[in-house]
Amino acid sequence: MRKILFFALVLCWCLGCGNKVGLKGKVTFSDNGELLPFGEVGFSTPTYFARATIQPDGSYVVSSEGTADGLPPGEYNVTITAFFEDKNPNPKRGPNGMPVDNSRHLIDPKYSSQATSGLKAAVDSSTRVLDFKVDRAKGF
Repeated sequence: MRKILFFALVLCWCLGCGNKVGLKGKVTFSDNGELLPFGEVGFSTPTYFARATIQPDGSYVVSSEGTADGLPPGEYNVTITAFFEDKNPNPKRGPNGMPVDNSRHLIDPKYSSQATSGLKAAVDSSTRVLDFKVDRAKGF
């Protein structure tokens, strides 16, 4: 029985059972502090991913398993996306006749990739709030 209990405890520890940190924050524009009114914030490691939807007041709450359950402690790469989708029923078409993606980024597209965002997050048991500042996309 002890071996089973020990194995269960080790399995819970490995899967992050019970040790997640509740995390929330706000996303603002770096030029004037205005709140980003929509989008998503992603937190990832090579083996883990969680996301948060940005609310109209610029706030987010991290979810990794469908609830606002937070993140296991660790170092995360952070991505942020926010773009307008073109709802035109007659979208522009490319040379091959296929519809062209007419979405427009509200923030600099560099934030949508781990390789270029430059955003990192160190999460430990004392981390509760992480705010981010982003640059506007050209033309906004």
